[in-house]
Amino acid sequence: MAGIFHLLTSEQWRAAQAAGSYAPESLRTEGFVHFSLIDQVAGTANTRFRDSVDLMVIEVLPQELSQPVVLEDLYGMGQEFPHVYGPIPVSAVVAVHALGRDEEGNFTFAPGG
Repeated sequence: MAGIFHLLTSEQWRAAQAAGSYAPESLRTEGFVHFSLIDQVAGTANTRFRDSVDLMVIEVLPQELSQPVVLEDLYGMGQEFPHVYGPIPVSAVVAVHALGRDEEGNFTFAPGG
């Protein structure tokens, strides 16, 4: 599996770097960390974080995780999203990406572009 992507704020990323791992609120409340595949990142950002101004994307290599990546459609949305049922070690993050915005204000995502 190629990299998987997670949206977070720069403050959350700094805290994760200081701690050595990332364990968002969803890990406690839902039991897993939400991720997106590359073609799902912009849609997730626009659906869940439309008004955010301090949003970034970390890219994680699944083979660097101690927990498996599980593709699931838990909410009946018609598409599967990657979930990780444990904290994310900072060492598994291979890149940090910015999100763009188009002329209508929608998030766009083109890593390396």
